[in-house]
Amino acid sequence: MMTKSKQTVVCLYMPVYHRGYRDFLAEFKDAQTCLVIDEAILKKEDYLRKDLRSLTVDEQVDLLRALGIFDSVQKASLDLIKNYDKPGTTVIFPDEDVSRIAAEHFKEAKIVFYPVFLRWNRNNINEAPRAEKHEKTTSYIS
Repeated sequence: MMTKSKQTVVCLYMPVYHRGYRDFLAEFKDAQTCLVIDEAILKKEDYLRKDLRSLTVDEQVDLLRALGIFDSVQKASLDLIKNYDKPGTTVIFPDEDVSRIAAEHFKEAKIVFYPVFLRWNRNNINEAPRAEKHEKTTSYIS
């Protein structure tokens, strides 16, 4: 499902590595570069600071490099984003709150939000399906 362009970049926040991230990364394995959203952008979402279980940005970069999927894996600092923010570049994000904040820093590149559930975030908490109301029934086993 790759969009044709001169350069394709995957940009994400990956606080843990699980099957969802593995599948997302495999979907875009033909991208040349992977950018990991850095602390300057993450600090805009204070609730992320409190998650002690998450990998640091440096650990995310190291893990993604070790996977060997992309030619280049880098921290998506505000300065580095400028190098990829140009016509002919497509930046693919998982569709979640941190991605939308990071995407605001791209003005020229084509932005694609890929619909995938990777983690609970502020966007999908409000959209969580509600349990259907059922009548209370009693059953007896004899």
